Amino acid sequence: MPGVPEATARDAQRRLRQRLVQKGWKLTHEGDRAGATFRELGFRFENPVGGDQVDVQWNDSTTTLFISVYAPCGQVPDDFVEYDWSEADWQPKEQSARL
Repeated sequence: MPGVPEATARDAQRRLRQRLVQKGWKLTHEGDRAGATFRELGFRFENPVGGDQVDVQWNDSTTTLFISVYAPCGQVPDDFVEYDWSEADWQPKEQSARL
């Protein structure tokens, strides 16, 4: 999200960090860094149960707040054939309750 002032970004990061800690997520990376022409503030948390990750970064040169979410649980079905049909037509099957 572009055009986010530093104070707003810091407040959003603080609230998100508090929420993730409350939910039992673990801090895996503290990403504050600075160079001659830039400064970035951020961190990464991981859900110890499923491995999902949330990256949060703010960049002062662009005043952009980045929030990225990674979910390692995606699976391609065994019977999926890459060129047999359009990827836009493929829909995932409902997962059983036991997974």
